[in-house]
Amino acid sequence: NLLLPLFLSLFSSRDGLDTAPEALSFRVLSSSGGRLELNESSNNGESLTSFTQQDLHDARVVFRHDGEPR
Repeated sequence: NLLLPLFLSLFSSRDGLDTAPEALSFRVLSSSGGRLELNESSNNGESLTSFTQQDLHDARVVFRHDGEPR
């Protein structure tokens, strides 16, 4: 399966608030063609249900493509 990094610019907050990156969270409602995971050996391939802006800053979130053509 192919791992694809998520680009920070796709998820940046633009609300004008000075929210700390570790306090700004995103919730995963659904995905198609694969799943979001933490890019860490301790993750064991589990799907993410949420992640923070700090996770994106640290390049910890990846999309694992399921290999099926779309």
